[in-house]
Amino acid sequence: SLRLFSSVDNIITKIKEDIKREFGVTCSVGMGPNKLLAKLASSLDKPDGFARIMEEDVPHLSAKLEVSELCGIGPGLTKSLGKFNITTMKDLAECDVEILADRYGIIGRKLHLMGLGKDPSPVLPYFHYEDAKSMGHSITFGEDISDLMKIKRILLWLSERVGRRLRKVKMRGKKVTIGIRYSDFTTISKGRSILQYINDGYQIYKCGLEIMRSFLEPERDVRLVAVSVSRLVKGIYEPDLFEDFEKRERLLSAVDKINDRFGEFTVKRALLLGKHIRKIIFNPLRPVK
Repeated sequence: SLRLFSSVDNIITKIKEDIKREFGVTCSVGMGPNKLLAKLASSLDKPDGFARIMEEDVPHLSAKLEVSELCGIGPGLTKSLGKFNITTMKDLAECDVEILADRYGIIGRKLHLMGLGKDPSPVLPYFHYEDAKSMGHSITFGEDISDLMKIKRILLWLSERVGRRLRKVKMRGKKVTIGIRYSDFTTISKGRSILQYINDGYQIYKCGLEIMRSFLEPERDVRLVAVSVSRLVKGIYEPDLFEDFEKRERLLSAVDKINDRFGEFTVKRALLLGKHIRKIIFNPLRPVK
């Protein structure tokens, strides 16, 4: 590419021109030595600009960049870090990595690297990515939740989202894992293998509910709930001898078509009806991937 266009700037200009011509939209482009800094740079000159951040720029920028501007740090984590007076990228870099790891687990070490402007994850072309080994969703609450019914409704909402993702790529899984993070940031997860490969959100929910009941401490406030399905295969199905498999498959297909056309959760289970569930999920909460 460099031989063809002579400089990085020319390549970026060409990309922006092609996008504008083909799709009629503008885009901002960021350049950096890693994905973290490139993403950060792309936000500096919106909506139709180009910016670059190199390693030597990090010390100057980090003091004025808030942690919320770093990709992957949402409102909940920003608030949590703020309780420890960590509000800027520089604060993250200067915080003892062991303190971060003790408080946030493996993500704490990643946070420290982010504060330093480092991101060791490789940049891969789309054709190098392997098929997903698991699919899941998690959600962090804007406030502590102790109501078991609310937690069950969130569990169902997450399970339905996971099931829908699996069906879109024609995959099923044979292991369900549930994660719970309490208000003190203690995190517990537990998985269970099942007899059949599934991609029905309600089946995922029923299995997940059994798992959650086996370890959830009802006297403790919950801050995060996570659901994932692993041991994935593509295209396989195993009719259940004790259930009307074909009828359930037709029903799921019909529901997916309606939700594709009119929007997610246009058709949903009664447990998810009403404004209350929308308030729990969409108002103070932010889904985490």
